Amino acid sequence: MLGTIKIGLRPRLLSLVKIFQLFSTTLFPILLCYYYLPLFKFMKATKVVIISIIFSFLGCNTSQKKNDLLEIANTENLNKYIEFCWNKRDTIQFKGLVTNDFYRIVNGIKVVSNSNEMEAHINVYKTAFPDLKVTINETITTDNLICIQWSFTGTNTGVYGETKATGKKISISGSSILYFTNDNKLSGEKVVYNELDLLQQLGYSLNTPIVE
Repeated sequence: MLGTIKIGLRPRLLSLVKIFQLFSTTLFPILLCYYYLPLFKFMKATKVVIISIIFSFLGCNTSQKKNDLLEIANTENLNKYIEFCWNKRDTIQFKGLVTNDFYRIVNGIKVVSNSNEMEAHINVYKTAFPDLKVTINETITTDNLICIQWSFTGTNTGVYGETKATGKKISISGSSILYFTNDNKLSGEKVVYNELDLLQQLGYSLNTPIVE
């Protein structure tokens, strides 16, 4: 991924959200069932229908609740991935956030095949741009997949691959699709950004091709 991160919901707020979701999707319908079913004592068939509807509702909402909690947990780990792994280069946090076979594909090319390679990949950018910041500007979340639009800023004061420092500031943007496991770990990332824009901001230019 090629800045400060907008950190997600605080842990205490997340707990309140979970409690509210539990009440609204499980306890509240049960209480309604308890208080209002006596009104239908003379209609046994109606009771059966109402109970069926309520438990069908509970089943749907329980599934939705699980998806909501899954998306919240994935978003939390995404924020940690950006903040600790990219912006702070915290290798301890990094190891706990990704799978061992984590992969990264940049502009259609697979540049990382496991977590150790990803750590080295991040170090390339942190060496070239010690003050780099990655900011998430937009997020779309669905189940175990998150799409983000991000921006990357930094100053090239270190070696970038085999290229000497230029001292130039850069600011680019791109998009990523991040994949998560069922236990909320990052398993892969596909990145798209304008690499030519990055190189031009560093002072490089394209030469006119020689045509015979």
